[in-house]
Amino acid sequence: MDVDGDDDDKGDENLHSYPTPPSINIDQRAVADEQVRNAGEQFNISRSGSPSNSPEADFANLPGGSISPTVRSFQNREKNPNRRIGIHGAEDHRIYTRDYALNLRNQVRLLSQFSVISDRGLDLEGQHIARVARTITPLDYSTISSDAALIQQVRVDLEPVISSFFYKAEHYFLPWTRLHKVLSTNTVARLLRHISGTLAMQLTEEELAAFANQIAPPLPSLSGVGGVNGQFRRTFATLILIRREQLVFSFIRARLDDGALLEVKFEGLKAVSSEFDSLFNDWIPSEIKSFKSYRWQLSPTFFAAKRKSEPIEETCLGTVDQGTHVACFKRIRYKLRSTEEVLPFEQVSRDDISGGFADVRFFKLHEDQQDLPRFTRDGNKNPIAVKTLKNDTKGTNDQYTAYVNEVYVMERLSSAISTPHMAQLLGTIEVPSSISDGERSDYHLVLEAADRNVEKLWTDTEWWKKYPRRVTDLHLAKWVARQCYGITDALAKFHDFPKKDHDMNDKIHGLHCDIKPDNLLHYENWNPDTAYDPKGTVDEILGVIQLSDFGLSSFHSTRSVENHRIAGDFLDYAAPETEFSLTHSPAADVWHIGCFLLDFATWLLDGPEGYETFAENRITTVLRGERCRFATFTTGNGNAKSQQGHPSSQNDHTIVEVNQSVLKVRGHTSHHHTEGL
Repeated sequence: MDVDGDDDDKGDENLHSYPTPPSINIDQRAVADEQVRNAGEQFNISRSGSPSNSPEADFANLPGGSISPTVRSFQNREKNPNRRIGIHGAEDHRIYTRDYALNLRNQVRLLSQFSVISDRGLDLEGQHIARVARTITPLDYSTISSDAALIQQVRVDLEPVISSFFYKAEHYFLPWTRLHKVLSTNTVARLLRHISGTLAMQLTEEELAAFANQIAPPLPSLSGVGGVNGQFRRTFATLILIRREQLVFSFIRARLDDGALLEVKFEGLKAVSSEFDSLFNDWIPSEIKSFKSYRWQLSPTFFAAKRKSEPIEETCLGTVDQGTHVACFKRIRYKLRSTEEVLPFEQVSRDDISGGFADVRFFKLHEDQQDLPRFTRDGNKNPIAVKTLKNDTKGTNDQYTAYVNEVYVMERLSSAISTPHMAQLLGTIEVPSSISDGERSDYHLVLEAADRNVEKLWTDTEWWKKYPRRVTDLHLAKWVARQCYGITDALAKFHDFPKKDHDMNDKIHGLHCDIKPDNLLHYENWNPDTAYDPKGTVDEILGVIQLSDFGLSSFHSTRSVENHRIAGDFLDYAAPETEFSLTHSPAADVWHIGCFLLDFATWLLDGPEGYETFAENRITTVLRGERCRFATFTTGNGNAKSQQGHPSSQNDHTIVEVNQSVLKVRGHTSHHHTEGL
């Protein structure tokens, strides 16, 4: 049953309707749809590439491996020098297994729990408006006596604000609250009375009231049939902004409501829709241009999580106790359909972050354009982080499959593990390659924005002076200990995954593969929900540390993974097996965690200066010399390894040792005593 009372199956059918972009190969889409039907759920897959006659061949390049296992020996690696650690490419993060076709179906099953949205979330917006209708107070124009002055003031109040997302286009948007506060039923009735008078239309008060209710129906009714798309608020507002408000009656007779507003087709500055083209016959080019722009600006995307009711024993996002059932939220996959679509993202003063596999940008998601379960104490005021996946070849399957893999891992973890120490996904955005520009990829993950990563925490002298001084040394030490416990406990559950009964995937051994300070996030204001934090690891003052970035993560049938080489850019924390393409197991993650714990302890005892001194002292010259290491690698004859990071000849063998500076710091921390500890 739906919490909001709507017919969920019927609603999902409408939400899944998504016009096929011109760039999609129809044969390949049929193959993908067949996989989805086998999974028993609808899951639209949009990607470009060559057609294939079999699902196995079509999905051979997905992360998780090819159908035929590829054995990559040390000698094979020597023949491909560009595929060594630190050189990023399409092959660098593939995991080879024998049964990936089955694994794909398991991914599809879980990801089908997403609601696929291609209507900018306007249906969910209507449901949200109906729920909060009592809190909306219309703007009062009673003090404006002149009807001409009223129309002018309405134009001013309807002016959109700037949106930030696409690099090359300047977009604006009007929040739904502004639209509905300005064009209340009473204000619309007054405007219609003035317009009908100028047109010499003889309308009774009852007729004017009927038109007003058709254009701007009462807010509680917007969750019903038609919802926000069945009204004419956005249509009327568009006409007002381009000074064509007198045409509102013609638009109503033509049934060009808010749902049809964006469906009008234009070729250049001429309408070509046979149903509506007569409405634009006498329009000048500037009016057509403004109409095309304003209709999108008044219809920004609404971000929400679809509300469902599930049995109380199921783990779901944003639970609210309702006796035997809980209110669950299905995350949304937003599919953009046009370069003119507007995302209600506002700029924040934070620098972008660029990594080997993704870029991260920060925005403020407008408070009125969302109905999401948020995880920080700032709620919908907290900035969001948009992680944009990138790859060597834009628009290829590599982008799509990396996206599917990371989202799948995050969703599977959140479905079974309740912890504040793993990043939580708010939703995703998919931009078809036919409408995206050349500077970014097509797939975006939306998460809560952290205050900083752990690397910046450990080097931030201002934070060290400000926050730890507000608490005692004992309080700070307990917080560090709780974060260490929380991260290691979450990782242990990842390694031995507590699979739920409804989880069809038998792979229960997870690997993160990319644990490093850059991928550990610090949230100062994470909401200490006891349901997600039974051990009390979220501190009201100091916050919480979270494990993030699951782009190289995966699940497997055994604890060791054959023929899998980590290719992350983490030379500092790199485990010895990373250097030699050896069989990978949770031991490598444990090595990374060990490095993290020692760094954390050093920072606790000696502050930012002590941490930076430790990082400086462990810099080695045996592997390129520009990065610090916890382990050193030398050849058996005592020579350092070559600049490429490999033995200088096939007869050499390599000796791996723990860095001597690391051993010294370990001894320092084990004998360190501070007052009060």
